[in-house]
Amino acid sequence: MLSVKEIDVCYGKAQALFNVSIHVKKEETVLLLGRNGVGKSTLLKSIIGLLPPAKGSIFFNGQRISGKKVYRIANDGIAYVPQEREIFSDLTVEDNLAIAEHKTQDGRWSIDKVYQLFEPLKKMRKRLGGNLSGGEQQMLSIGRALMTNPTFIMLDEPTEGLAPLIVKMLEEQINRLKESGIGILLAEQNLSSALKIGDRVYLMEKGSICYESSTKDLMKNRDILNRYLGIG
Repeated sequence: MLSVKEIDVCYGKAQALFNVSIHVKKEETVLLLGRNGVGKSTLLKSIIGLLPPAKGSIFFNGQRISGKKVYRIANDGIAYVPQEREIFSDLTVEDNLAIAEHKTQDGRWSIDKVYQLFEPLKKMRKRLGGNLSGGEQQMLSIGRALMTNPTFIMLDEPTEGLAPLIVKMLEEQINRLKESGIGILLAEQNLSSALKIGDRVYLMEKGSICYESSTKDLMKNRDILNRYLGIG
């Protein structure tokens, strides 16, 4: 579904990613793990077109998307939920969802469908985005991404700063997204949460992919967990 092939990405003259290659299959959840500053967010931004690669290629459903404008990549079926959430604080929950709506021929997502996935949002549909809690804003950010009717979604640190009960609820909803047939690429530092969601994992270190395996194999590899994630 997604294929990233040997990309380099730079911020000006500073190189941030080095020869990175990953792939995600249809209906698969793939994790990007690693400490702060290793390049996880940069990779997601490169895929969505915010930071076009200086070298290498990115393909989605067999078509090259590297070099395309962000809105064209979104129209191809990729949604991106940034770490900062970036909802419209002066719009209501319902207006935040409506403004992102992108109808497709086989579109499965509507405002009502989002409310079914995130039931708390329905009760606060007339509340301004800026008056929501962190967990509520995260639900809204994901819901807004789903309104574009994507076939693939990228989530950047979705559980950051959230209470344990909200994290558990998000885990359940992300698994429901997977069951609906959406491919998922998830950058996360919360290892215990991520491993409940992911099928495969890529570990990043200093802008490069340093390890790839199934999540089950990673959980058994104490040396790798300690070396790259600081877990003994």
